[in-house]
Amino acid sequence: MVSGAEQAELFVYDEDLGKGIALPIHPDPESHEAIRAAWDRFMPHIEADTPPELTERDRLLRTILPGLRLPRPLPDGVGPGRGKSAADEARAALLKLG
Repeated sequence: MVSGAEQAELFVYDEDLGKGIALPIHPDPESHEAIRAAWDRFMPHIEADTPPELTERDRLLRTILPGLRLPRPLPDGVGPGRGKSAADEARAALLKLG
């Protein structure tokens, strides 16, 4: 689309295995219009240094399923509403100094 190349290569390397694979990527002219339109919508955010609005694809609602159990119990002071936060502890230490 930009360079006019007939082929590009995507190279994926696995350090643990010590080897990689090169995958040939060929242009898809049918996707060029959609790519250009998405770029034109996104570029103003780059120019203004502002993030785009979140879409449904950017959100994930997480819920705990009934019957789902943690693999092991949480230690004391860990979890929602349990124990002091680091900010609470720092505040208490500062108050002691005053």
